[in-house]
Amino acid sequence: MVEVRRNSAAVLAARKAVKSAAVTLKRQEVEGGTVTIAGVPIWIDPTSQGKLTAAAVAAGLDPTMSITWKGSDGTFYDLDAAAVTALAQSAMAFVQAAFAREGALLEEIAAAETAETLALVDITTGWPGEET
Repeated sequence: MVEVRRNSAAVLAARKAVKSAAVTLKRQEVEGGTVTIAGVPIWIDPTSQGKLTAAAVAAGLDPTMSITWKGSDGTFYDLDAAAVTALAQSAMAFVQAAFAREGALLEEIAAAETAETLALVDITTGWPGEET
């Protein structure tokens, strides 16, 4: 008869790796979605972040400028320089909150010393955009 011994440290490390990967995927999902800021629903993916950043830079160079921004709902929104800047700042805060949540969860996962404490790390809640 063959006796199988589980290396509990290796099993815990593997579980941590799986849970950590799930956290990163969740952050990417949050960052790839949409958010409504000041009544304007926007995509928050990296490409849209770049476009919004470019618009904010242009607004900083010309405070009299205005743009037409296509929201994630398909509607076109007329935005002045101040609105563009506020939208960009809020979008950045949203993305930073997603990264902060990911970082906090990865720290909790790394600190878990047993499978039981690892199981208590809830990776599904606390993400930006979940507020009701």
